[in-house]
Amino acid sequence: MKPIPVIVGLLILASLISIRTDTLHTGEKSKRVQHRMSSEGHVSSSETASPERGTVSSLDRQMRDTAPLFSAWQQVATLFPHRLGSRWVYRLSGAWYETEAELSVEVKGHQHIPRLQLNAMVLDEAHPGVTPTAPKDILPVLYYPHEGYLVRNTNHVYGNNERTILISTGTIGESFAPVLPLDFASRSAPPSGEWQEVWVGEWGEEAQLSTLYRFGPEQKPVVVAAGAYTACLRMETKLVRTSGRGFHYTEWYAPGVGMVKSTTTDLMSEKIVEQKELVTFQLGQAEPEQKDS
Repeated sequence: MKPIPVIVGLLILASLISIRTDTLHTGEKSKRVQHRMSSEGHVSSSETASPERGTVSSLDRQMRDTAPLFSAWQQVATLFPHRLGSRWVYRLSGAWYETEAELSVEVKGHQHIPRLQLNAMVLDEAHPGVTPTAPKDILPVLYYPHEGYLVRNTNHVYGNNERTILISTGTIGESFAPVLPLDFASRSAPPSGEWQEVWVGEWGEEAQLSTLYRFGPEQKPVVVAAGAYTACLRMETKLVRTSGRGFHYTEWYAPGVGMVKSTTTDLMSEKIVEQKELVTFQLGQAEPEQKDS
């Protein structure tokens, strides 16, 4: 048997000790991950990413070639604006932070992910550095339709400074989770106390994970630094391991804006370890539709 290359070995080691964070925890930089235990949990070869360079209108024209994908994005576009160049800035606070920090998120484009055999929307998240003067850590986050949901996949990192190569980390942790139900606009919300079991996967006994999900309209305005938002939809995901450890994620989405607030609560301590609060946002500009000549 040939020895495992050093880089691959390091990635495997990192995947075995990873757990979902999004911030600085005990003085170390770590990446926010949400995970579904599945066959995706392995280190893959590098993939050349080809982010779409056009605007949302040209992006939509390309997506019409795959009708189900285009339809899925159209259904969530109100609460998840995906125009190229759209950017959100969030204030970060909670037990994981000694002082307030900042997270910026920008839509980079639509691209095909060979390993996943699907098209995904890529958003770059600029996370705080290890120290206030350290450069921010730019992490790619993939969004795509899966089993009736828009899902978030944080299982990749950039493999070069130009951020054109994606490498799968195969993280064993919470790196894959539902965000929005694709048919939320056409069905009535479940009762606030009713949790739906979305996926159950396991990676050995200790890594077994259950994913519970519920959503519904927020009755009160959601007040953040960027303003007060009404008619928000509240999404909750609870990821629980067999040990009882896990997190309860709550996210609020405002029409025409996207996510305006989120909280991450540790299930063991019942403390909010992270809160994101929208400070500013700017939607990308759509390209005028081209007329056939």
